[in-house]
Amino acid sequence: MAWDMFVFSAVILLGVAMLNHPKFGKFFGLPGILIGLLGLAFNIYTFPANPGTTGLIDVGPLVGLWFLLVTIQIIRHYKSLGSGSSTSPAN
Repeated sequence: MAWDMFVFSAVILLGVAMLNHPKFGKFFGLPGILIGLLGLAFNIYTFPANPGTTGLIDVGPLVGLWFLLVTIQIIRHYKSLGSGSSTSPAN
């Protein structure tokens, strides 16, 4: 339960941070916030059981899919995100 709370909170915060980013925006930010909120709500509602075993949707696979799509977006825009500098620092 504690792990899920931290992961879903992180997904919500990452989604909020993505909202105004030019390469992610609302297309990635809003689903992240929604998935995180659903995960938190379902886990709190069904505590101490897992939402998947109580008849609700287990949001964990959606989190994995969302992170996969975010990772693909990062790879697509690697150079423009500021991490793709090919110059070495001066000595």
